[in-house]
Amino acid sequence: MHLLTLFVPFGFIAQNLNKLGVLEANIRPQGRGTYIMKNYNFPIVELKYVLEYKPNFQVSYSLDSYHYAKSLFNKDTIALRESFFVIFLNRSNYVTGYFKMSEGGTAGTVIDMKLIFQAAILHSTQCMIVCHNHPSGNIKPSCQDITITNKIKNAAKLLDITLLDHIIVTPFSDYYSFADEGAL
Repeated sequence: MHLLTLFVPFGFIAQNLNKLGVLEANIRPQGRGTYIMKNYNFPIVELKYVLEYKPNFQVSYSLDSYHYAKSLFNKDTIALRESFFVIFLNRSNYVTGYFKMSEGGTAGTVIDMKLIFQAAILHSTQCMIVCHNHPSGNIKPSCQDITITNKIKNAAKLLDITLLDHIIVTPFSDYYSFADEGAL
């Protein structure tokens, strides 16, 4: 148990005491509407990351990213619906895992930035590659693809995570790399 003393206005206490998960609180006045609160029991948060295997797939070129990304897609549905994946890498560009962000319809899928970065932070990633497919076979990025890439890149930068590439795969053997095209 951690003992924490807070100086807070009384209105806050009355409105939020039960929301804080307080098991015990001693409250006494401390002049002009301010009260001292003691004996808060807060949960202890521990972060642990256990890597159960040695990463063995290293990304050196966009072609490596493409091959890994293509392996994530279901070959029976890659031409049917759009999916979006995030690939996590360590500082040496070894793949340490991936996250399937979403699976949508024939012309798009929903991208939730909060979920992408929740997974990235919980995975303790250093670098990442995002990828999605175009069921139509067209490798040209849409305006939405460019916009979401820039949003992910800017958010990743704030968290000191490097966005290495955004790969667009198709049901065929071609792909588009934002990094290769200078669009990252």
